[in-house]
Amino acid sequence: MKKFIYKLISSEKSVTKLSLSFCFGVFIAWTPVIPLIPVQTLLIFLFSWLFKLNTTVTFATVYLINNPFTMIPICFADYVFGSWLLNSILKIDLMPYNPKWINSFSDFFE
Repeated sequence: MKKFIYKLISSEKSVTKLSLSFCFGVFIAWTPVIPLIPVQTLLIFLFSWLFKLNTTVTFATVYLINNPFTMIPICFADYVFGSWLLNSILKIDLMPYNPKWINSFSDFFE
């Protein structure tokens, strides 16, 4: 893995292009509107062509960040933090806004 990342980074001569490719990959991976892999892949190629990015770096960044082993814990931690912030700090009751199945998780973590 270390050799792959080094080869990936050293293949790009422009630091600006490398960092933009990485940033666009992070943007695509974290955009909640496009959770479908085919849509993400199309956006990788579209952004790479439009902004003249390194497609390999963008592609690797999206799929290193956005996979089930990382996104499920991140989304779960995001929900727990948001629930804590809104319930404890802002004193907003979220139960009317939650789906029914989420209430059992909320009760478990309180």
